Amino acid sequence: MADWYCYKDKIKMERGGVTLKYLDLTQSVPGIYCPKCQAIYLLEEVVMTTIKAAESILEGK
Repeated sequence: MADWYCYKDKIKMERGGVTLKYLDLTQSVPGIYCPKCQAIYLLEEVVMTTIKAAESILEGK
């Protein structure tokens, strides 16, 4: 993975589990976050696989 830096704090983002909340569900998924301001970002592969599949199931699409 390329190094990512927080736009606000200019420090290196850390990789780890981030907690997502959607409707009444809470799930931990891989992501990156700023250790200072706690900004959270999801990587494209997580969005296109895990999030997209879960959204389809939960929304009944």
